[in-house]
Amino acid sequence: MWTGRMRFARAVRLGLLGLAVAASLAGLSGCAGRAAGKIALEPQEFDFGEVPNTEPVHRVVQVRNVGEGWLEITGISTSCGCTTAETDKPRLKPGETTDLKITFDPRTHGGETGQFLRQVYVRSTDPDTPEATLTFRVTVVDGKAGAPPAVAVSEEVQALYQELLCPCCGQDIGSCTCNLAAERQGLVERLVATGHSREQVYEAVFRAYGSPIFADPQLAARVRAKVAASLPSERPQLVVIPQEQDLGAVPIGGGPIVVTFTVRNEGRSDLHITGLQTNCGCTTALLRTAQGRSPVFGTDPRAAPETWSAVLRPGEEGEVVVTFDPSFHGAEGLGSFKRSVLLFSDDPLDPQMEVSFQGEVVP
Repeated sequence: MWTGRMRFARAVRLGLLGLAVAASLAGLSGCAGRAAGKIALEPQEFDFGEVPNTEPVHRVVQVRNVGEGWLEITGISTSCGCTTAETDKPRLKPGETTDLKITFDPRTHGGETGQFLRQVYVRSTDPDTPEATLTFRVTVVDGKAGAPPAVAVSEEVQALYQELLCPCCGQDIGSCTCNLAAERQGLVERLVATGHSREQVYEAVFRAYGSPIFADPQLAARVRAKVAASLPSERPQLVVIPQEQDLGAVPIGGGPIVVTFTVRNEGRSDLHITGLQTNCGCTTALLRTAQGRSPVFGTDPRAAPETWSAVLRPGEEGEVVVTFDPSFHGAEGLGSFKRSVLLFSDDPLDPQMEVSFQGEVVP
């Protein structure tokens, strides 16, 4: 009898405890929902104004937690390799701020001038704005003091400009204003001024920049065959296998993807590889040979030591190791993509060889 009453009382106490715990959890859940952190960027848009193409520029904006709970900054990315952004404090209490330091480096694009729009993506635990976007504009101008004014060029030179491509944007070198285009324009102008024929100009620019400089693939193939016939048999020859790869669907949150390409010297003398360059900040590359690993190369070839080079003996192989980060551009990076890597060498037929990979970034 007494034991039964004890069991009943215990059951009542446990039931009341369970109700209390449930009520407490419900209250905590409701409190957590009301006390979420909320991100604010101050300002959310700005203009650098005119900046020279010779040095990076910096700007600090504020990241503020205007919510009632803690805010976690979970990631920061940018829309282009010319832009970097970082913050010192990844966790903000209500009302707290931290500096977001933004750097724009016009040298990444070879000193190209003109107007640019870039974005910075700040991901956080804000349930309403999981990815906040900051936008800035910048006008890049020629920073060289005393640069000579532009001069008119002949119709012959203009026609040659239209047949040759700039590597930074794929436009003809007469339409692009970057330093890479100016370098190629200068070569064409000097050749024409010194009496070189059109065919001789074609051969000279091919020897300097390879097949990718030509807008017309048939013209590139014809000039390539002509140059190849004039080369000695005792020369280095760079071969890359494969030159293109399809990665298919790549999850944005799956982590970096590593893509490899085999490089081989199929010539009869030593091949010197002098550098690599990628076409986007989301991609880096290095060369691995029997001698060891190269520095890591990105969009700016000047970031690696100028004296670096690797040698492949006749018949020797190496490996280009490319790392692609599908999350680099945040949600803006979803969809189809194609990335490329340039290899620079002393192969007289292919001084610049391009390899590429493509796919689709999916959620």
